[in-house]
Amino acid sequence: MEASVRRDRNGPLVKNDLAYTYVIAGRVDKGRKILSELLEPETQNHSSGGAIAAIYSALGKIDSAFEWLETAYEGSSLA
Repeated sequence: MEASVRRDRNGPLVKNDLAYTYVIAGRVDKGRKILSELLEPETQNHSSGGAIAAIYSALGKIDSAFEWLETAYEGSSLA
């Protein structure tokens, strides 16, 4: 995953997957750091709402996960 992020020049879609992978692998601090980068306004438009919801779900933040799913549904970006 880390190599994919480097190849994709830190593309947000690959970073979504890396953040999720870090969280489920127990490297929660790294996952949270990437999540905060993905939520920055200049990056947020390129991130998948469904993927961000998955990261929040893995972090145990179910309310935030549902908020992102709702946003993704409204914007039709559940990818």
